[in-house]
Amino acid sequence: MITAKVIDGTVRWFDGDLEVTAAEARASVAGSTETVAETNRRALLSKAQNALTANATYLAISAPTSAQNTAQVKALTREVNALIRLAVRALDTTSGT
Repeated sequence: MITAKVIDGTVRWFDGDLEVTAAEARASVAGSTETVAETNRRALLSKAQNALTANATYLAISAPTSAQNTAQVKALTREVNALIRLAVRALDTTSGT
């Protein structure tokens, strides 16, 4: 449900606790499918859940190779980017996650 809140004299739109743009709010009220921000939020949460499994698999390797370590660092960087996007609500894209 879309709600409007006045914060510091500015109208801001929210879909639940997720801030959305005015255009996304209008689209949601007009009956379109979920907002881009909500779609991206769901995708990032799914990636975070999958990361738990992938990280557990990596941690179970007793002596990872250099290639495995390098791959893990890249994966962790993408995972941290996803978590940062969720934390600061930069949900306009899932790029780099």
